Amino acid sequence: MKIKWFLIGLSLVGLSGCAAQSTAKPASASSTAASTKTSYRRPATTAIQVTIAGHRLKAHLSQSQPAKQLRRQLPATFRFNGMGAGDPEKTSDLKQVLRVNHTPSGANPRPGDIAYWSPQPRLVFYWGDVAYYQGIHVLGHFDQRRRAEKLIRQQHRPFTVRITAE
Repeated sequence: MKIKWFLIGLSLVGLSGCAAQSTAKPASASSTAASTKTSYRRPATTAIQVTIAGHRLKAHLSQSQPAKQLRRQLPATFRFNGMGAGDPEKTSDLKQVLRVNHTPSGANPRPGDIAYWSPQPRLVFYWGDVAYYQGIHVLGHFDQRRRAEKLIRQQHRPFTVRITAE
């Protein structure tokens, strides 16, 4: 008789476990639905188009003070040069100094980044990896980093770049 009651109790425990699982599914589904309503907000950026050797590349500028100042100068054409043999960047002298107040004093740009070199006002496109530099301010990045890296690296002579806001 004890065994019979034990088996009935065990069955009830098992059934209550199934009931708990079935009620748990709608709760997790509703929490999933709630989590989809709350989305991660990316920092605001400004879309630009960069044309190099006839190739159009999409890029985005951050909302930093120097990026906004550059954006106000667009559309514009820039003449880029290589820094030297093997340097992983191409630069263009700017006619105007960009203010860098309220920005980090330096950065470690990644390949495909667009930056500003504040000691000598220059726009910089990175096609390779560099270390942290005091005076570098990352302004934005190319959307297709690898494509931009390849295209920028292939430019061996001074070349013209057209940048427009989208």
